[in-house]
Amino acid sequence: MEEAVLKAHFDRIFRCRNNSRELSKPLKIYQQWSSNVTYIGDGNKWGSLTVIIDLFSRKVEGWDLSSRLDTDLIMLASTKVVRSRRTNQGLLFHTDRVRHYRVI
Repeated sequence: MEEAVLKAHFDRIFRCRNNSRELSKPLKIYQQWSSNVTYIGDGNKWGSLTVIIDLFSRKVEGWDLSSRLDTDLIMLASTKVVRSRRTNQGLLFHTDRVRHYRVI
């Protein structure tokens, strides 16, 4: 780098706090859920997978797979889980802050 007269340039580092570490641990089932969206490749096709887990039991409560990542995928997976489980009032639903969760 010295021979080429190159200098490294450092931008201000942005650090995002992980608020999930600050949450208290759930004491019973159906108290806290977490959800995430990921991409899955299948040959030449890509799909979006939404998974919802219970943080107490670490059990997958629901999931949905779609060829597109949109709010319909999130709403369908969330609606399926809420209708099929005995949810408590005050249920905490933690996400990774993807813009598609803003509709919930």
